[in-house]
Amino acid sequence: MPLIEGKNIRYTSAEKTEAGAMYFDVRSATRVSEQLGMDRKSVEYWRDSGNEDFIRGYELAQKSLDDRLLKKMRKVTESGLDLFLERMEDPEQRKKMNMREITFAAGLFHDKARVLDGKPTQIKEDTAKNIEKILKQLGEAKEKDRFGQAKAG
Repeated sequence: MPLIEGKNIRYTSAEKTEAGAMYFDVRSATRVSEQLGMDRKSVEYWRDSGNEDFIRGYELAQKSLDDRLLKKMRKVTESGLDLFLERMEDPEQRKKMNMREITFAAGLFHDKARVLDGKPTQIKEDTAKNIEKILKQLGEAKEKDRFGQAKAG
């Protein structure tokens, strides 16, 4: 319950954190104030001013959702990989799959596992190397142009 000092209502850090967490779910200061019995303008103020306790609650709720989704994605990826391996081990099922499907599925599961572990996929690594190479070539070309212009002048 809020502490009442004169006409001003004071909310505890825990109450503001709870409001932030609920705001993440309902996205409405009015609904938060109704459900928690808080002043709507206070909830709006915490949201708009970036109140530390409110933001902490919001971020905790977001992390909780991210963790739940990550857990589900891991389960889906593992289940899909298990099914793929079962089919690969069964000669009849394997005959029905063409090499393109096998390669695509293997690459897909590899990439998903790396992404879920927060690691770059091979495509990202290659892309980064290509970008570095292109930037180096552009830098060398600029130097050459600048050097050539300086020499000519």
